Amino acid sequence: MAKNLILDKLKDVQTRYEEVQKLIVAPDVVSDMKRYISLNKEYKNLTPISVAYKKI
Repeated sequence: MAKNLILDKLKDVQTRYEEVQKLIVAPDVVSDMKRYISLNKEYKNLTPISVAYKKI
């Protein structure tokens, strides 16, 4: 059961990673540097988790 909880959390992180990936190229985000920088940092932090999730 604990394994499913971890996988569910990883799936949620992967979903967020994909959302952020789309957001950082959106014109309204690119024009808002504060938001762009914040999303870019989040994307950078989520990348290793996403890579690990894809290996499962």
